Amino acid sequence: MDEQFSRIKLLVGESDFEKIQSMKVIVFGCGGVGASACEALIRSGVNHIGLVDFDVIASSNLNRQLHTTQHNINQKKVEVLKERCLSINPNAVIETYDVFVDEAIAETLIQKYDAVIDALDTVSAKEAIIANALKFNKLIVSSMGMGNRFDPTQVKCTTLNKTTIDPLAKMVRYRLRQRGVYDKIPVVFSLETPIKQTTQVSESSVRKHAFPPASAIFVPVSAGLAAAYSVIEQRLKGRSI
Repeated sequence: MDEQFSRIKLLVGESDFEKIQSMKVIVFGCGGVGASACEALIRSGVNHIGLVDFDVIASSNLNRQLHTTQHNINQKKVEVLKERCLSINPNAVIETYDVFVDEAIAETLIQKYDAVIDALDTVSAKEAIIANALKFNKLIVSSMGMGNRFDPTQVKCTTLNKTTIDPLAKMVRYRLRQRGVYDKIPVVFSLETPIKQTTQVSESSVRKHAFPPASAIFVPVSAGLAAAYSVIEQRLKGRSI
């Protein structure tokens, strides 16, 4: 038995571990949720992962994003996360896409993979990712709002149509319905009521830069673990869209 993955094989069995190992998963967003999801995937034996993000690591990421350190500030998130994955499993295939996600990008990239984890925080990107995952019959889980929250025990797996409290989930649900897209897709969301973040930290005209969401490590990392679990569970149970 391969020592690195011996414990998960004891948990799920050889046959199901082979299913996990054969998965090709694309992770949209390499921040707090996405990096945690990727870490769970690579440590669980997923052998082929795509990473999508156009951002660089900032010092403000250090409090919650697992791949960030004082030594990789200003480096591309996708490249840092790729290096971390390969340090855990050098035999894995890790593909990076340093791009901004729009409809065309989502459509092109999703076709290359079996499963999709959406860990982005913009409504338009989430809409494009979910719609194209359904279009191409891919396994999908989408992370809803995790900022402005503190309690990891409130993070849950459900379907989009059953979410409550979450303003981001409400907007995504509305956009998908306007588009005529099925909204009973797997999501990770929090039952915790988000705080009102009213402290302005910059003069940026972009609201999320001027008033960035408050965040600690607990909630986004828990959401990432739940997202990775969701796509693996879907694969093992043979779920189809």
